[in-house]
Amino acid sequence: MDLWEPSRELARIWDLHTLYFGETRSEDVLTVNGNLRGQVAESLRRSRNFEEREQRRDYLDRVVLGYVKGPW
Repeated sequence: MDLWEPSRELARIWDLHTLYFGETRSEDVLTVNGNLRGQVAESLRRSRNFEEREQRRDYLDRVVLGYVKGPW
């Protein structure tokens, strides 16, 4: 067993907690239009629920976009 495995798992869980429940900074709100709209819609259909980080129509939290585009 890798001695660092529990620490990595704890960090992964903390990152997910922050992703789901963290506050969105105003500078991290993006306009969703053009190609980004389709990419985000498809990714969110296959992804997790982010209602805690929902923005007004046509805008998206930059952190959620990073998750959606990430290696998950």
